[in-house]
Amino acid sequence: MMPSRSSRLPGPDTVPTQLVSRSLSDFHPGHVVRTRARTVTESDIVAFAGLTWDFYPLHTDDEYARTTRFGKRIAHGPLVYSMSIGLMPIDFFGDAIIAFLGVDALRHVAPVFVGDTIEVEATVQEVRPSSGGSSGVVSIDYLTRNQRGDSVLTMTALFLVRTAGGGD
Repeated sequence: MMPSRSSRLPGPDTVPTQLVSRSLSDFHPGHVVRTRARTVTESDIVAFAGLTWDFYPLHTDDEYARTTRFGKRIAHGPLVYSMSIGLMPIDFFGDAIIAFLGVDALRHVAPVFVGDTIEVEATVQEVRPSSGGSSGVVSIDYLTRNQRGDSVLTMTALFLVRTAGGGD
């Protein structure tokens, strides 16, 4: 008997349905997370252009892109940034995040092309209580690389997180 299409086997790519309980004390400077990899597709670029209305020809026009220094179309920088954020495992943050505070020093250091596979190495840089004390700030350095190991994006993301017993 064949298993139904709706059945799912548990495995490393299964997305958790409940968040793990985490707080500021669970984050430590120097902790490194390496994410799974994701291939950037033509569909990703087309969908992103449609979603954002960013139809700049470097991303959407083969003829134009051939005349640029890259020689072909490249993925939108904000798409690569969004994928980098999204690649972080949900269980790493668990339910600790109260808010995403922002990004410092975001740099796109190399282009990402259709067919490139990206992954992130994220390192907890700083963990500190907030001024009010009922929450804290975690800063994480992101290094996104392609399948050749070339850096394509670097940034520091800042998150407001709950403390054990602290409020939202």
